[in-house]
Amino acid sequence: EEDQKSSESQLDLRYVIFGGEALSPGKLSSYNLKYPSTKLINMYGITETTVHVTYKDITASDIVSNISNIGTAIPTLR
Repeated sequence: EEDQKSSESQLDLRYVIFGGEALSPGKLSSYNLKYPSTKLINMYGITETTVHVTYKDITASDIVSNISNIGTAIPTLR
């Protein structure tokens, strides 16, 4: 929210990784417009292990539909 107060792009991030509570992708709309090259990643894992087990690369259509999606299993896990 603080970054959105400025019209200048002040951040140089390759990834923003979300974990924890359910994500509302619709809230990422203004950030995605301001930083289109930053990959937004939703990850999920049970709290007790503090390990992520799924991965979801958030797309523009995910943001518009505002549907939380935990993705699929991380490729290196079985």
